[in-house]
Amino acid sequence: MIVYYIVRGFFDIQLADTPIGALGIAIFHSIFNLACTIVMYPFIGGLEKLVMRVIREDGKDAVTDFMLDERLLATPTIAIEQCRKMVCDMAALTRDALLISLEMVKNYNDKDAEKVLELEATVDTYEDKLGSYLVKISMRNLSEHDSKEVSKLLHCIGDFERISDHARNIVECAQEKSDKGLHFSDEAQGELAMMKSAVVEIVETAFQCFTSSNTPLAAEVEPLEQVIDTITVEIKARHIQRLQAGACTIEMGFILSDLMTNLERVADHCSNIAVSVIEVEQYGELNNHQYLRDMRSGQFGEGFSEKYSEYLAKYKLP
Repeated sequence: MIVYYIVRGFFDIQLADTPIGALGIAIFHSIFNLACTIVMYPFIGGLEKLVMRVIREDGKDAVTDFMLDERLLATPTIAIEQCRKMVCDMAALTRDALLISLEMVKNYNDKDAEKVLELEATVDTYEDKLGSYLVKISMRNLSEHDSKEVSKLLHCIGDFERISDHARNIVECAQEKSDKGLHFSDEAQGELAMMKSAVVEIVETAFQCFTSSNTPLAAEVEPLEQVIDTITVEIKARHIQRLQAGACTIEMGFILSDLMTNLERVADHCSNIAVSVIEVEQYGELNNHQYLRDMRSGQFGEGFSEKYSEYLAKYKLP
């Protein structure tokens, strides 16, 4: 405004005294924004420092609190959509933590271990804040669709949080193995690699079906979960055989058993996520795992058996 009045003091700007229409307002507004951007560009560094001073080490909580603003509760649909975006962010953090932890089983390092612990702590924060906020939303007068979405989100955030806990447990197994200088046999490494591949696929499938609400994709999770259960039993049986033959030690067996347990439970939580998606979309509510009962009773025909056989062949142990 200072520049404007200085210019007007020296020059007669006829345009300034002319009534402006819609097109003129749009053009002026665009020029004004462009001019402000050019003027502010040199100060980006200073603005960044200012933001860093305002939002300190607890910045993640500050951002979370802002996204879950209590004022959004007045419009439940908007609040639910905001929660859904945050749950998708939570899922991405959980996935990163798990994938990093799986790589550490073979090559442990403190830097990646610290990263997994940080991700797990962040996921815990998400779960706590989202859980409380979703409960507040559920107390509002919701439409049937919004009520189902809230139920699905409440169920799934617990599973995402538990998967991040298992990622932390896997890191602890990897650290124990590294600290004690232990090594898996070639046979055990091959079996573990196959198990890890199956777990990575079920995690990717479950997380994708959640973020996209893809029911057909969700239906592929349960057959793979059943295959992972089968693989777990077979790996433990093979370990006992190696132990009896003197090809493995009891100490390595403890670590292998802990790894198998955590990986199997990750698959169980992926199954829970997929079932939540299916039951809300197909049954209209979370119906005490009605989908699983229908699936196991053969109601869905040969589709499940075919997919199970396909995964069993794909992840056949060496």
